[in-house]
Amino acid sequence: KRAGSTVIKAVVENEVTATCTVYIKPDTCKILKIKSGALVNKRRRTVVVYWQKLKDISDYGMYYSTSRYGKYKKADYYGLLDTWTHADYTLKRHKTYYFKMRASKFAGRKVLYGNFSKVKKIRVK
Repeated sequence: KRAGSTVIKAVVENEVTATCTVYIKPDTCKILKIKSGALVNKRRRTVVVYWQKLKDISDYGMYYSTSRYGKYKKADYYGLLDTWTHADYTLKRHKTYYFKMRASKFAGRKVLYGNFSKVKKIRVK
C-alpha cells in the first residue's frame, strides 16, 4: 500500500521454508508550478518549484537541464518541504530551463526510486 519493503515467508509442513523480499517503489511526484524572477526574490536568476508532497518519503530529487531531452543535472539538497528554491548564479537570464523530479524511500540499505515527474519548463527572468 505504500513505498518500502517487506519479507514474505512461507512454511510447508514445518520443514521447507522460503522467503521473498518485496520492494514497492514510491509514487510519481507531480510538479504543481514553477516561478521565476524578482517577484519571487529580489535577486534575479532564482527559480522556485512547488510540488505535491507524498506520504512516507525519505527524500526528493530535483533535476534540471537546458534542453528537454538533454542531460539533466541533479540540483542541491533541499529536504522534505513542498517547495524548493534554486538561487544559482550559473542560471542564465532569459534562458529556458526544464525541471523534473522523483521521490525516494530508504528500505534498509537499499534506496527505492519512484518514476520521474512530467517535465516542466520555465524561462528565467
